[in-house]
Amino acid sequence: MFLDVFEDGPAHQAGIVPGAILEASDDQPCLPQQMPQFGIGRTHSVRIQRSDGSLRNLSVTVPYRKGTKQRPPMVEPKSPVFSVVSPGVGPLKVPHFPGAFGMRFGTALDGAIDDLAAKGCDRLIIDLRGSLGGSLGFARLASYLCPDQIPIGHSLTPKSLRDGYEVDQLPRVPMPKTKPELMLTLARFSFRDKSVMLMTQGLAGC
Repeated sequence: MFLDVFEDGPAHQAGIVPGAILEASDDQPCLPQQMPQFGIGRTHSVRIQRSDGSLRNLSVTVPYRKGTKQRPPMVEPKSPVFSVVSPGVGPLKVPHFPGAFGMRFGTALDGAIDDLAAKGCDRLIIDLRGSLGGSLGFARLASYLCPDQIPIGHSLTPKSLRDGYEVDQLPRVPMPKTKPELMLTLARFSFRDKSVMLMTQGLAGC
């Protein structure tokens, strides 16, 4: 059964909706303990059963993505996805935190928050179900949940792990908002140990 169908993803573009059941893939029945294989850069024929019991034959095209050592060849889902469901209430779904430093996600998140606020939303429902995780974009999201800069985790170098460290003495670094801020932060630690305590940005109430 398809529990999550990411917006603009291959399944969504093929017309598959949550609750549909995958009956067959490439004319092979999908039975328990047998995982269907979907190849990158290939088109597959699937048969699904919709919630009303009807059967449909669809084509699912998985776009080609070139992978690297640091980044697998995955099809990144659109993130975040937001809407207004009732006056003042805006669900915000985060299927993935893209980008090495989360800045692309941060820009998209800021736009989503501004759009929801412009539509009168003052209550936010954050949906992380089925999220693929990712990198530092979560720090940007956490920054909208607290009014102050608070520590949310620390990163340690092998040297700190070998020699020992005191958590309270780690340099406290707010999540950079822009590339220039990121470059300044990297320059700050270019000639010193890079063990840090990551802080939120205190965006709640902005």
